[in-house]
Amino acid sequence: MNRISLFTLCLAVAAFSAFFAIVVMGIRQPGSIAGWLIESLGWFYGVTIHGTGSVALLVALAQLRRSYSPASTACLIPITFIPAFVGVIGLLHNYIYMNRVIASSPSYPKHDAFAYGHAFGLTPLLVGMCFTTVAFAILSFSLLHRSLNDER
Repeated sequence: MNRISLFTLCLAVAAFSAFFAIVVMGIRQPGSIAGWLIESLGWFYGVTIHGTGSVALLVALAQLRRSYSPASTACLIPITFIPAFVGVIGLLHNYIYMNRVIASSPSYPKHDAFAYGHAFGLTPLLVGMCFTTVAFAILSFSLLHRSLNDER
């Protein structure tokens, strides 16, 4: 088996194992930050953001390990923004759902419930931005490293 494919397989297994470990921790301790994170992301956005974030990190780490040209590294930078885009879709979905609940309610919600809804709505975007920031930093470092090595 090729080293990069073994690396890819190990990273994919580790990424999804980490996600399901967070899910198990969240289920066992519902009042913890892991429980709140899993509850606010939901299964769809939790798996989607974690999957696209893992792919973005995989692409960034694979690009860092191999010696490609700076142009091919720059072409992969848009892949790092996919988790943030999924997070924006999750943010919009949560705000549409929150406004639908407010519109169907007979009275205006209390301030703490309203703030709780905003925190739930912002969570997919924040988690997606965490994956995007790390993957973008790795690809930027790789691009800088390739550019400096090509000039010598």
